[in-house]
This record gives sequence, structure tokens and C-alpha cells, in this order.
Amino acid sequence: MQQVALYIFDAFLRRHCFIQTVFDNQTSLKNNRTFLRRHFFQTD
Repeated sequence: MQQVALYIFDAFLRRHCFIQTVFDNQTSLKNNRTFLRRHFFQTD
């Protein structure tokens, strides 16, 4: 079930990636994705 949640979450982030890159560079976006994953799913 967690894998499905990660897949949907990843798809959601990818959909809005072009919006976020207007304000952030790729490194910041990657860090935000890692932070959100760790926050919502408690994965390392």
C-alpha cells in the first residue's frame, strides 16, 4: 500500500514540477521531494 502511495505522490510532484522549477532549481526540488517523502511516509 505504501508503494502505491509513493507512486501517486511521485506523479503528483512530477505534474507540478514545471511550476516549482520557476521558483526553485532542480537541486532544491529534489531536496523538497526527499523531505516531503520522509515527512509523510517516514522513510529514510
